[in-house]
Amino acid sequence: MSEQNTTLREDIAFIRALAEDGRRNSLRGGPVMVASGLIFGTASLAIWGGLEFHYGSEAQLNLVWPVSAVLFFICLFFFLRSLPKGEKQANAFGVAWSALGWAIFVCVLSLVTIAVRTNQGAAAAAISPVILSFYGAAWCIAGAMARKRWPYGFGFASFAAALLNAWVVPDGDLMFLVYAISLYVLVAAPGVVLTRMGKAA
Repeated sequence: MSEQNTTLREDIAFIRALAEDGRRNSLRGGPVMVASGLIFGTASLAIWGGLEFHYGSEAQLNLVWPVSAVLFFICLFFFLRSLPKGEKQANAFGVAWSALGWAIFVCVLSLVTIAVRTNQGAAAAAISPVILSFYGAAWCIAGAMARKRWPYGFGFASFAAALLNAWVVPDGDLMFLVYAISLYVLVAAPGVVLTRMGKAA
């Protein structure tokens, strides 16, 4: 009986540690969100401008996404290097965001592969709704772990933006403009707020 009580206390302590860790770390990562929103939002805006105003060749526009990805990973590398050693250790929320990043990466790679293999651009057009859906889920996780209500607002707004992005796919160039605005408003802007909150803390 004593051994069972000890095990139960250890389990409760572990769950409590996860919850406290989530509340402490769930609103971090603002600089990464700023970089992601600005870099990929600007990339989408550049593609929209190129298609709308006919500047840049198709080959040049196709290079926008790979170049943007390289820039983002450079920013991510320097951000991770700037963290104190203790903050680089795994925590519940950090693992969740890392898993989200890998899920986005694999989904985008999968959709691009499908588009290339089938020669169907609609598969690649699904990238923006998928990414915004993932961000919506991430915001909801942040709200739950931080016990804050406002992240849920960004979460539901991201879900709505995902549906809007899917809706404008048939409109061609417009989908890149809508996606750019979505990233600026739902990723970069709140990232700036989180960065300021982190500095204040």
